[in-house]
Amino acid sequence: MANLSKPSSRSATDSALRQKYLKAIRVGDSDAADAIIESALSKKQASPDALYLEVLLPSQRKIGELWATGKLTVAEEHRASQITLSQMDILRRAMKPLEKNGKHVVIAAPENDPHYIPCRVVSDFLVRDGWTVDCLGAGTPTKDLVKFIAQCKPDLLGLSTTLAEAVPTARAAIKQVKKHHPSLPILIGGSAFAAFPELLDNLGHDVYAPDIATAIMRSRELVGLPNRSKDLDSWLTLIGRRIQELRSRKGMRQQDLAEQAQIDRAYLSTLEHGKQNLTVGAMLKLANALQVDLAELFQGERSGLS
Repeated sequence: MANLSKPSSRSATDSALRQKYLKAIRVGDSDAADAIIESALSKKQASPDALYLEVLLPSQRKIGELWATGKLTVAEEHRASQITLSQMDILRRAMKPLEKNGKHVVIAAPENDPHYIPCRVVSDFLVRDGWTVDCLGAGTPTKDLVKFIAQCKPDLLGLSTTLAEAVPTARAAIKQVKKHHPSLPILIGGSAFAAFPELLDNLGHDVYAPDIATAIMRSRELVGLPNRSKDLDSWLTLIGRRIQELRSRKGMRQQDLAEQAQIDRAYLSTLEHGKQNLTVGAMLKLANALQVDLAELFQGERSGLS
């Protein structure tokens, strides 16, 4: 049996901030939410990226779960979402955008999908990656989307679908976009596909992105841009955090996981800190030792178009 161990200071900090932030937005305390994020930034407890991905998004997902189980009203869920959107504004300004890459992307959700935050998330991180972004947000009518694309001539369309029942509308939108703009690549994402992967069948899209890191990398690939080393660094960091998270959940020390996966502990330490490339063999060993599917090493907090 694995020995219990304390999570790393970074994980502990993220967890503590997440709990405080969730408590604040659950009761609609925007002043407390402001103070939590501003303090974390000023004290450098976490980077803007980490606060966005590890505090805001998991907290907002929890709010969604509380609403779905009847523990929050629609009004309370909307209030929490508005507070989180305000914090996203703060963190987006705190992020250091990369040099403009000359590419333009339109981000939208299909017309019967009312979820705006997923569109906003991917938009913010593409802006940071140097893209010019038009975020049309939730519930975008297909005819207006097609017309807008004709007017602004983007290099890429990103379509976020949160609700499974909105997938037929997304499919119809993709069909119309491809009919009128056949050369425009389409990136698809959203929790609808994370929950029901079979919904991706015959959708008509070019690429599916399950998370933010993948969305950035595949977006660049679709328009012929090279993937920057920063993207690889972000990807390795996210995988490292995921390994660390899974290990901590199982009460495993680093040494325990290293022994069970039959890899060197020093190598595992560099992996968890995002400083080491992963081989397929190492990923398989870690997945087996953690008793998870290989895909779970890449899912993180499902911080993609979801």
